Amino acid sequence: MIHAMIFDENYQHYTSFDATPWFEQASPRDIAILIINDWEEDKPDGIAGYIARDNKYIDEILQYAHVEAKCGSSCCVNSGAAMEWVVRNRPQFLLCFGTAVTTIS
Repeated sequence: MIHAMIFDENYQHYTSFDATPWFEQASPRDIAILIINDWEEDKPDGIAGYIARDNKYIDEILQYAHVEAKCGSSCCVNSGAAMEWVVRNRPQFLLCFGTAVTTIS
């Protein structure tokens, strides 16, 4: 499990969730961008948006944050669990990341 959390920028709504399904379909570029951004993102169509397809509460948080309150949202991923998953499940991605990843793990 790759633990992640989403919250609206007003800090009214938040929840934790398993980000593994996003990682299973993510490209090396997607993961590299997440690493560069210190394992956080604020895109409603990113990790939380992908998970929201099957998680109504995350969808409601995104709806509130980006449509109703227009305050935005943030999603952060547990970096240790994420890197462990990449090493175990997508070791070929490490070649794309070069030395930056090997110094992280």
